[in-house]
Amino acid sequence: MHSKMQDMLKNMQKAQQKIQEIIVTGQSGGGLVKIDIDGQHQACKVVIDDSIMDDKGMLEDLVLAAINDATTKLEDEVKKSMLGFAGDFKLP
Repeated sequence: MHSKMQDMLKNMQKAQQKIQEIIVTGQSGGGLVKIDIDGQHQACKVVIDDSIMDDKGMLEDLVLAAINDATTKLEDEVKKSMLGFAGDFKLP
């Protein structure tokens, strides 16, 4: 049992490292706004198409939608990583 716990801890550390290295791109408006976030939920990059710079209201809505899209994608990636980690460990 002790060996299985050590293996589980190693796998959990690997999964956490993998999660920290994830970068996902959320987008909205058909790609007019793109936002990259990393596994720690930190924004890394924002790209805004010049064509929407004059419409503040639309820009705000598209940035918000891109953030939400990126967050959803990140959550999906984290779940996949954690499922891979937990898949080998059988709880009683």
